[in-house]
Amino acid sequence: MSNKVFSILHISDLHKDESCNYNQLLDSLKADKYKYPSLGIAPVKYIVVSGDLVHGSNKDDAKEACEEISQQYEEVAEFLQSLVNTFLDGEIRRLVIVPGNHDMNRAISKYAMKPVDATQVDRVKQSYWESLGRKQIYRFDWKTLSFFEINDETTYSQRFDSFELFYNAFYDSIGRKFPTSQENEAYTLEFPEDNIAFACFNSCYQLDHLNIMGAIDNDSIHSIYNSLCDYYSNGYLVVGVWHHHLYGPPYRDDFMNKDFTEHLAQNHIPVGLYGHQHKSEVIEALSDLSDDMDLDKVMLISAGTLFGSKKEMLPGVKRQYNVINVAVTNGKAHLDVFFREDKKNDSAYPIWGGKHIPDDKKCIGFDVQLNHLSDDELIHIIDDGTRKSNNFKQGIVRLQALNLEKGKGTIDGYLQKLNIADDAEFLVENIQNPQTEIAYAYLLQALMRLGRKDEIKKRLDTGLFKDSKSPLIKETIAQANKIIAKKPWE
Repeated sequence: MSNKVFSILHISDLHKDESCNYNQLLDSLKADKYKYPSLGIAPVKYIVVSGDLVHGSNKDDAKEACEEISQQYEEVAEFLQSLVNTFLDGEIRRLVIVPGNHDMNRAISKYAMKPVDATQVDRVKQSYWESLGRKQIYRFDWKTLSFFEINDETTYSQRFDSFELFYNAFYDSIGRKFPTSQENEAYTLEFPEDNIAFACFNSCYQLDHLNIMGAIDNDSIHSIYNSLCDYYSNGYLVVGVWHHHLYGPPYRDDFMNKDFTEHLAQNHIPVGLYGHQHKSEVIEALSDLSDDMDLDKVMLISAGTLFGSKKEMLPGVKRQYNVINVAVTNGKAHLDVFFREDKKNDSAYPIWGGKHIPDDKKCIGFDVQLNHLSDDELIHIIDDGTRKSNNFKQGIVRLQALNLEKGKGTIDGYLQKLNIADDAEFLVENIQNPQTEIAYAYLLQALMRLGRKDEIKKRLDTGLFKDSKSPLIKETIAQANKIIAKKPWE
């Protein structure tokens, strides 16, 4: 397990106002990033965008709506790439994106429906109420008090095509694709170097211009079930990502059914990141079906609107985003959630500061329980992943983080796979405390390759392995002594 603390930049509901531009937003986030170390926020290693990347279109003409939405995605793609460059050193694979209700094309869902004939209203009414909460082809428009029928399923299924086109184009360089079945398939993103994985859902199942209720199709969990089982077995922290919140006030129905937390708990997803409600908060959701509350609780973390105008914000709530510190160890993960809030809230250039938390705390911290593995299981999992990926550098880093006696021989095997001429910098940076003869020899050779005489002398002065009978150690130490004995003019 990695003992290093990293952070997740969690943003949602961009809702850029027409009077603002993304350059101003990016500058404000850059300025806030400089404050992170003083607040105890770890370096950002992942960015999660939990939906509503664009504001969408209210045009009824489908072609005009597509053009308007495409233009919005072009702008947000440029902003997100800049965000990746700023926080992730350009590593786009560490950016996680899911769609929200505003990423849907309302004009297409309108085009796919027709009014129900007056003679059929009584029949449709009965079918509508009997099927409420399940998949159905009927909708009720409260404005006109009329029933509508989805009469073109093919067109209806295309209402997220603009998001899909954006997603696939944005990730084209790494070959990441949005699921073909946009509403019924979830997808996972695995990062073994940090023992973390993201389970990504579309919470807009059956959502359209007449149905604003959030929902996640049960088939979504099924589509990633095997992956979730593997992640749990391997001791990963699995973070769910979707858009809609799971609780709401009376007379509102734009949130999801709380029962989804049962699916999260039973499938070992102990943390969920979402948005939609335009308010940052942390909620502990306990499974009603639980036999073990510590194991089956789900921590729900909501982000506010990042750039919305006043009409997008709840009364008394400002623009907000989150930064979440994460530390994954064997059997447990600890998370600290820092809320960032726009102190001015009346300009195109946010000024970020901390949101008030009771008891004068800087953050909200909690632990979640993970699968605890034996030493042998940990080494086997890392070794299996390393050999499959052929990434021996990553294997060295992960095994060293475990600091297990049994893993030293495996590390030696990985070291022998590296080319000192190409990997000298990596070896010097990562083999600070060599525990074996092979590790010590490779470190000395890397230092010689880089010409770092002072560091070579310090290593030799420790006397480490000086009495070794290994030909590799003897030869390497002899070469190192020659280098430090060499005069500057020789």
